[in-house]
Amino acid sequence: MDENTYVESEINEQGTNKKAIIGFVCSIIGVVLCCGFPVGIVGLVFSIMALNEIKQTGLENGKGLAIAGIVLAILSLLIIILLVGLGVITSLVTPLVEPLIYY
Repeated sequence: MDENTYVESEINEQGTNKKAIIGFVCSIIGVVLCCGFPVGIVGLVFSIMALNEIKQTGLENGKGLAIAGIVLAILSLLIIILLVGLGVITSLVTPLVEPLIYY
């Protein structure tokens, strides 16, 4: 019985996957600072790698962090795409509307 208890405690002490933590933190930074491209992509890559590692080994915790990191990274990338799209639309519409403002 002592050997089984030791093995179980050794497995439970694996902790949280480090890549899941890195991916989650990078994804949060990407959403909060709206710097989705460099930081959001890093968060997405690390979160996907962590989720794959957790599924393969099954020993580490952090599946929720990895999934949250993926969702937040996608959200940060969508925010950047939306902001760039709005900038492009504004730059295309402004020359058309600007003459109407002065008259």
